[in-house]
Amino acid sequence: MITKRKNRYLLIECSTRHSEAYMDYFYSSLHTFMGSKDYADANPKIVKTYNDSFFVLRINRGFEKEVLLATSFCKNHDEKIGFYTILTSGTMKTISDKVKTFK
Repeated sequence: MITKRKNRYLLIECSTRHSEAYMDYFYSSLHTFMGSKDYADANPKIVKTYNDSFFVLRINRGFEKEVLLATSFCKNHDEKIGFYTILTSGTMKTISDKVKTFK
């Protein structure tokens, strides 16, 4: 039986220009904070990037609070990197509408 995947989308702002190194740091920080089981269950994936500082993270429904908390602790004090959650939504349309207001 095929079931519909229930996802949530988080619009996240990076305080500096994001690059591959910063995204590796982001994923490893999420994994460290959440633990292996919750990280695997949440299944975070970056699905879209906007400009140089915004990106959309797709996660499984039910893990919004854990990921929000984990992103608040993803701060590298040496390089002054911070990740801030702007919006949580069930659809990409809401995220793209919000991003249009930034331009």
